[in-house]
Amino acid sequence: MNLEIFKQRIFVLQQLTKRELKRKYARSYLGILWSIGYPLLRMFLVVMLFSTLLSRNIAKYPAYYFVGFLMLEFFKTGSENSLTALVDNKMMFQKTKIVPRIFVLSRVLTSFVNLLLGTIPFIGVLIF
Repeated sequence: MNLEIFKQRIFVLQQLTKRELKRKYARSYLGILWSIGYPLLRMFLVVMLFSTLLSRNIAKYPAYYFVGFLMLEFFKTGSENSLTALVDNKMMFQKTKIVPRIFVLSRVLTSFVNLLLGTIPFIGVLIF
């Protein structure tokens, strides 16, 4: 594969990923803030459940839970969204000469961007 084809595929991948991110946050009020706040809110609820109701005191539990939740969420959303990538983009896939892997990879990259957004509050949890 020559360099020009590689550059074209990277450009298409960037554009598809941008389109997926815009589509995901198009009709939401909180938008990207939800990707940052949701893992933090969920971690807070689980930590409160374990520390108050179940009387468990595990050292550094919030950080452990946060890492596990972020990785699980990345794997889950990447897998779920990738399974429907070719069906959702059927018309574009049929009318262009784009390699089918690019559509699937764009969905995984969209999930990766959400993972990166989720690491912002994780850094705060580590500092705290």
